[in-house]
Amino acid sequence: MNEFTAVCIHCKSNFNVPAENNGKLMKCTECNKKFIARNLQYKESNMPQKQIPTQTVPNRYVATVQIKTKQNRMERVFLSGGLIGALTTNPKSAIEGKIKILNTQGWNCRQILPHGTHNLFITIVQTIILVCTLGLWTFGGGYLLLFEKEVN
Repeated sequence: MNEFTAVCIHCKSNFNVPAENNGKLMKCTECNKKFIARNLQYKESNMPQKQIPTQTVPNRYVATVQIKTKQNRMERVFLSGGLIGALTTNPKSAIEGKIKILNTQGWNCRQILPHGTHNLFITIVQTIILVCTLGLWTFGGGYLLLFEKEVN
């Protein structure tokens, strides 16, 4: 009777299976989970340690997927308000400057969002500062920049 070695995809245990069960749904004797038995053709001496053998299928390609993780970072670009802010603040150059600095560190800008204050207390404080400085300066809104970087 012809047999082959099947490997459970859940617990990686090996056991001999009759050849007529090739491609059929089976239940593992170790972990009691179901899997499809496949006839694996490989040489154990050529395999690296702790690697699961792949099934050889003629006229098919096997795709290798590499998962890369990404790290996110949020930065805020502050802008000034009042007359001084209106004359000296250039939002475009402030955003471009922050992006250039972080691009040299390997970060990529994914999204730019306007950041305004929706808090009544902060709006009152901004108005008080603007009145005290005779309309010359107050802290203003700005932009939120979302950056991401691939991590190995």
